[in-house]
Amino acid sequence: MFILGVTGSLCAGKSSVSRAFEVLGAVVLDADKIVADLLREKDVRNGLAPILERDVFSENDFKKVISDIIFTDRKKLDSYCAYLYPLVLSRLRSATPDSNVTIWEVPLLFEAGWQKYVDAVVLVKADFDVRLKRGQNRGFSKDDFMRRDSLFWSDDKKEADFIVENNGGLDELTKQVEEIWKRVQRHVREKQS
Repeated sequence: MFILGVTGSLCAGKSSVSRAFEVLGAVVLDADKIVADLLREKDVRNGLAPILERDVFSENDFKKVISDIIFTDRKKLDSYCAYLYPLVLSRLRSATPDSNVTIWEVPLLFEAGWQKYVDAVVLVKADFDVRLKRGQNRGFSKDDFMRRDSLFWSDDKKEADFIVENNGGLDELTKQVEEIWKRVQRHVREKQS
């Protein structure tokens, strides 16, 4: 078993990298999807209510309401993360199969201190202007993008084993992922010998 953490700044292309690894045979576990599943659970909702200071779950787009609350109040964001991180980590660990390579796609891997739980880290990087354009294509205003992006550590603070530069197209990204995959596969084979 080999766990490869995939992380990077907002709109850097983490999901694209994870999908490329999945095509090569990796199992992908997405922390954001786990959070979405957790937010459907009554116990989790009850645990978050005091942090969010109101019942947001009766709203049609409660995920957006939560985002609006936590991304404008650092204290609430920290409390929200402190509550959810242990639950997410537990789900990642229990869902990790004894397969060849498992990807943990975790946007805030370093910020959460989870690099110690993976065998290697892939940092997905893209220029700010590229990321901003991607964010705006997803519906972020420039101010909202800037506010959310400021919550991520700068890339120079992140000590990764592999870097994927994602300023180009999908073909370029895929070539980089394939090269990392070859190196990881070599490592897995050596570890099994």
